[in-house]
Amino acid sequence: MRWGLLVICKDLKAVALPLYYARVRITSLPTLAKFTAHLHDSDQKWDSIRRIPYSTPGRWVQCLDLSDLQCCVKVEVFRIDALLTQLFPLLPLMTRLILNTPIILSRRALTSLACRDGISNLRVLMGVHFFIKPARRHLR
Repeated sequence: MRWGLLVICKDLKAVALPLYYARVRITSLPTLAKFTAHLHDSDQKWDSIRRIPYSTPGRWVQCLDLSDLQCCVKVEVFRIDALLTQLFPLLPLMTRLILNTPIILSRRALTSLACRDGISNLRVLMGVHFFIKPARRHLR
């Protein structure tokens, strides 16, 4: 009886995990840090012998929703930016990215997003803000 439950649980895990990671909603900075660390560890454990080009669970993430992520202090904004810079290359099949309005991405984070594998899969990009310095005009 227990063996049957174990087989069912393993099968359920194989089916449920991709669905669990398909739409990720993160609401706190510690959760984002843990999620990034988990995907980074999974990517480090991946070996090139496997036929699938990207590690799991990073390749399962289709939607990353950070719209409820609260950041009050400037240090938190910098930490979020650093975590997203690490996270974007680990999500090659992400189709939706939803950011919180106060999060302003640095050039480093935007480059990490734009230059990642699978950028053509990204269809929805919401809440992205960045700062552009005004061009200096040289007078002669």
